Amino acid sequence: MSPSIYTAEDALFLSPDLLGGKAANLAWMTREGFPVPRWWVVTTAAFKQLLNENGLSDWIEQSLTGFNHSEDLTALEPIAAAIREKILAATMPQPLTQELKQSFGQLENVYFAVRSSVLGEDAQGASFAGQMDSYLFQRGLTAIEESLLQVCASAFNTRALQYRLTKGIALTDIRAAVIIQEMIEGEVSGVMFTANPLTGNRKQCLISAAWGVGEGIVAGICNTDEYTIGLYDSQFEQKLADKDLAVVFNHEQGRGTLEIHVEDNKRHIACLN
Repeated sequence: MSPSIYTAEDALFLSPDLLGGKAANLAWMTREGFPVPRWWVVTTAAFKQLLNENGLSDWIEQSLTGFNHSEDLTALEPIAAAIREKILAATMPQPLTQELKQSFGQLENVYFAVRSSVLGEDAQGASFAGQMDSYLFQRGLTAIEESLLQVCASAFNTRALQYRLTKGIALTDIRAAVIIQEMIEGEVSGVMFTANPLTGNRKQCLISAAWGVGEGIVAGICNTDEYTIGLYDSQFEQKLADKDLAVVFNHEQGRGTLEIHVEDNKRHIACLN
């Protein structure tokens, strides 16, 4: 039987069908020598096994068969909720439980991000950005197992299913891998677009950055400073925002994140120099 979990080094040799879009891109970055934090991937085959062993595959397919663009999409919500409920109550396959223990049993003091990597994610014309759930600053086997199930369940949340319908992607045969990646507690985080998304100019990059971890940016919680930088010249422009909120590690709970108000003396200054 093939393993369910692969290290970053071993994942370099897997097909994109097993990795999903986000993990395939992480594998490319790792292969090219970028400084990617340590990561592992639970493959789409393990996701399929989880559904099959809990008798969910056929039921999910039957539940979603027949939806199309013309239907009232609000009808998806109770079906999506029922699917998520059953996945969250599913029993983890024994081989996967053993592999999780082998991979992370000695890393009880390390915090991880548990994230989706759906097949077709980051494909041409379909990014799935923000459609599935991520669980940040998770530590210990129990937290990782819970987060893994939650990420799998989120592949069937209403917004992800609606996104598929909008993009003309079938609701059947949804396959998700799950990335487990060492978490970095960023003082400042950002997203860099290698072409300016506001103008379409491919000679400029645009960086959106804010205090705290990146979840606040990609979830649209935080106001961001914007830096426009020429890729082939010395052009530089910045637009500073009132960065009133930040998403940070929840030290009190010891797990996950929380929103905080930024100190007044940091709200209006540039978060990147």
